[in-house]
Amino acid sequence: NSPIATDKTILIIAVFFTLSTSFIYYIMKHFIDMVFIKDEIKQAESLKEFSLNISKSLNVNEILEELAKVIQKTIAVRKVIICIADKKNICFEMVHSTSLLELKRFKIKRDNPLVTSLENSNECLLMKDFKRTTVYKSMWETEKRQLLDLDIECFVPLRDDSGMVGIVLLSGKEKKANFTYNDISFLDSVNSIGSIAVKNSKLYEKVYLEARTDDL
Repeated sequence: NSPIATDKTILIIAVFFTLSTSFIYYIMKHFIDMVFIKDEIKQAESLKEFSLNISKSLNVNEILEELAKVIQKTIAVRKVIICIADKKNICFEMVHSTSLLELKRFKIKRDNPLVTSLENSNECLLMKDFKRTTVYKSMWETEKRQLLDLDIECFVPLRDDSGMVGIVLLSGKEKKANFTYNDISFLDSVNSIGSIAVKNSKLYEKVYLEARTDDL
């Protein structure tokens, strides 16, 4: 074979390889984009449905049930636990769980370092990130064991103008998938909508009780 023929063969192979690689890259990029767009559309529709459903109720239990339902349905976590501040604002008590096996006695004290972290950041907190902090290391072993036994991997604060009114605790996702940026963005949106709904329901509950209570 002549050197010219060999060079042409190499050139043809190089061009073919480049075109094949570009085509595969385009197909993969298109597939990934479709997956992310599909997730975004699903989450947007879930938020719209959630907002509509809770706007129809001023019952805090119904609102919390819808909150847990939309989270579990949209990002496929195995378990959702919701804790709300007690009347004396001393601790956050479990009021709803998607797992019927959970004990209703579970509570987190207001002075728990986890609560402090959530109040300061007002953002979703992943357990894997929280474990790296000095705040986590300052917790009592019993407090760490409590979260470990519940298999908690993500915390979502519920907050209104007066401060944090509740905490949503999430277990890991189905098939041990990681929480994505879209998941965290969705949870932040749910946090905002859910916090307003819980606040309104508590205000309604307060006004309702005052209206039914004699001044004497």
